[in-house]
Parts: sequence; structure tokens; C-alpha cells
Amino acid sequence: MEKDTFGIKDKNQNDLVNNLAEFYNHCPNCLKQTNTSMNMIEIPFFKKIVITCSVCESCGLKSNSVKYGGGISEKGVRYILKINSSADLNREIIISESATLEIPEIEFYMNSGSLGGKFTTPSLVCKLLIAPMTF
Repeated sequence: MEKDTFGIKDKNQNDLVNNLAEFYNHCPNCLKQTNTSMNMIEIPFFKKIVITCSVCESCGLKSNSVKYGGGISEKGVRYILKINSSADLNREIIISESATLEIPEIEFYMNSGSLGGKFTTPSLVCKLLIAPMTF
């Protein structure tokens, strides 16, 4: 028998891959009920990830997150993205919730978990880093 939790029936993880699930929760901004969409995607040569997205129709707040859908790897992996042109700033990237970020050219280092899991671009990451520093 399948257990129904938060409007999602418990299923085998493989049954959830590439199947959109929708459920209701409360907006963290206005506390009104809002719809959240969730999809588990298997990225070849990478991992299974879970992408969630919410848009509050009451206040307009938009949020998304990326989490790993599989187990924790035995060993870590290091990816280096070199920005050589403005087109590189618009590449789609996935940042795990345990990733560290380093920009050696400006002696910048951000601890693991500071950004959370995100599906984004390097341009938007820079905006996220600069926003708290503006007065």
C-alpha cells in the first residue's frame, strides 16, 4: 500500500524520475497556500537531482532549489569553470548544497553550503554574491 505524504504517494525512486509532482505548501513570505512543483531528473554522467519550484500567486515570491536525489558519493568531484567570454556567464550550471565556490583572481572563497543548491548561471551567482554587499 502506498503512503500519501504531502499529496505525494511514496513510490520507488526510479518511478519519480522525469515525472512532475505537484503539492501545496505555505509561502514563506506571506504564509498563504501556494503550489510547488517538483521533478527528479537523472543527468547522464552526473547524478539524480530534485528540482523544486514555487510561485506564490498572492505575493509573487518565486523560489527554486536543487537537491541531490541519490546517495552521497564516496569521493568528491572538482569542477573548474573558466570564464573566457561573456557567453560563459550565461551557461547553465548546477551548484550542490555542499559546493564551495572560489574565484582565485579576486581572492574570493565561499564555504560549503553557503549558496544552497541552485540551478543557475555564473552571472546570477555573481549577482547573489554582490547583493548582500550593497548598501
